[in-house]
This record gives sequence, C-alpha cells and structure tokens, in this order.
Amino acid sequence: MTWRLEQSQRPTLFKHKMAPTLPSFDVRRLRSYIFRLPLLTRIVLILVALFWVLELQQIWNVVQWGALIPNEINFGTSKPSPMLRSDLLPIPSK
Repeated sequence: MTWRLEQSQRPTLFKHKMAPTLPSFDVRRLRSYIFRLPLLTRIVLILVALFWVLELQQIWNVVQWGALIPNEINFGTSKPSPMLRSDLLPIPSK
C-alpha cells in the first residue's frame, strides 16, 4: 500500500514563498534615490541623457559638434574676453 499525500501535506524545503526571479521595479525608490543626489550631479546626468537622446536623431550631428579635433582647435578660435590678461595692463600712476 502506497501513501499518497495531499499537496498541502507534502514536505517542503522552503517554508516561505519563493521570491520572484526579477525584483519588481518601484518608481518611488528610484525617485527617492535621484532626489538624494546632489543638484550638480542631477544636472550633469540630465545633460548626459539629453545629449544621448539628441545623438539618436539624424538632423544635427551632436558628435561632430562636440568633437575636439586638434587641427581645428587652438587659442585663436574664440574671441578673447575683455578681462583676458588684465593683470598685464599697465596701471596709470598719478
């Protein structure tokens, strides 16, 4: 004679229910994490994400725009500021 146990009577290795294989995504935890970051870090992350999204479109080449090409970059590519080298200007004496 074989003993058949009901599903509820069978011995189990785990007394607790098994957790799902993928953790559930909680928007509140993500929002809390983002708001705990410093303001400058949040701004930089937003700018990185913004330029990444802009890179996906084909109208404006963001990579070419932001490239630092050595043959095209030098100190003469931008207009100098009026305050540039103001420490070398002569001070008028009375």
